[in-house]
Amino acid sequence: MTAEHKRESVEVFSPEETRLVWRELKRKNETFKVLYPRFVYTDKNDRACTVDKDLPILASARLVVPGFRDVTSYTIRKDVPTACRNSQHFFG
Repeated sequence: MTAEHKRESVEVFSPEETRLVWRELKRKNETFKVLYPRFVYTDKNDRACTVDKDLPILASARLVVPGFRDVTSYTIRKDVPTACRNSQHFFG
């Protein structure tokens, strides 16, 4: 059991439970409540590359869930601010 399961922050649905949830959302015409995660891929060397300074690709990826698309929770903050490196060192 992972730490997430110990804290009950994640509930994994069986395929049958997933079908039931989808069926209920379709019945209520509320399939918009499902948020689809995606990966964002970046090249960390992109900003440092110039015509004179060609750097290799330094790949990075993170999984994001576009919470701003959740129209049912207008009162909840949906952005995910990230501190710059200096701030991380200052508070770390």
